[in-house]
Amino acid sequence: MKKLLFLLAISGTILACNSQSENHAKDSESMDSNQTIDEEVLPDTGHFGASFTAMNMLDMAGMEEAFAGQDSMTAIVRGVVSEVCQKKGCWITLERFNGEMMRVKTMDQFFLPKNCSGKTAIINGVVKRVVSPVEELQHYAKDAGKSEKEIAAITEDKHSIEMIASGIIIQ
Repeated sequence: MKKLLFLLAISGTILACNSQSENHAKDSESMDSNQTIDEEVLPDTGHFGASFTAMNMLDMAGMEEAFAGQDSMTAIVRGVVSEVCQKKGCWITLERFNGEMMRVKTMDQFFLPKNCSGKTAIINGVVKRVVSPVEELQHYAKDAGKSEKEIAAITEDKHSIEMIASGIIIQ
């Protein structure tokens, strides 16, 4: 009898997992890769992605100082949003103290409101040094709504700092 109950429990778990996987696959298939996320669905401000407490925050200058000499670090960083991906809201840029931009990626785990430029963002994640190839930079320029001329002008890889966010608060 115990074996029968055990087998029924295992079967139920497998069926539930398969059902969830099929529903997720259907949801993924129903969204065309060129389809955009409607910004009306997302609030203008709030918490996006994984929850976190905004303690021991670094402003952009403090992040630069703490990051000096490192290849990566985990941090909570505060800055003003300069650009937002206009296709899905899957990345933003923040202006660094030297005038360069730091890209913050959500890795498609969550999306941000496409109208958050100029707002303050508090980001929890990993800061790292990267080399972005031309193709990736052109892709970001297209997502940002840049002109064909501006996209074509991108001809060199770029060494920069970027952040992979697990959670973001837009204020």
